[in-house]
This record gives sequence, C-alpha cells and structure tokens, in this order.
Amino acid sequence: MLSFFLRALFLIPGQSMETQVTNNQLVLTPVSKQYSLEELLAQCDMSAPEVNKQDVWGTSGPVGDEVW
Repeated sequence: MLSFFLRALFLIPGQSMETQVTNNQLVLTPVSKQYSLEELLAQCDMSAPEVNKQDVWGTSGPVGDEVW
C-alpha cells in the first residue's frame, strides 16, 4: 500500500517532507533541496566547448508578437 501512495504522489523513499497537522488532518509537503551556486557549478564540465547560439535557437526569426 505504501508503494501505491509513493507512486500516486510522485514521491521517492528517503525524500524530505515537511509535516503539519491542521484540523485533525496530516499534511505532508515534499521539500526540495536548495542547491548553492557552488554545488551547481561543481557539476558543470568547464572544459566543454561553448554552445553556439545558432545551435540552440536556430536561424529562424521571430514568429509571433515578439518585441525585438
């Protein structure tokens, strides 16, 4: 039964939760880890080549009501 609730609520075992009891109801709220800039940068490959802007955005121009 526990695995049903985990799947239904998109939770994983060991995930941090905030608990609160209000009006005889148990409220569980998933807590997301807050990463520091240093932790995020440590995951980056600083020797990787720079991404070409054209590879990301393509060569097409505006297609809607963009203000350029």
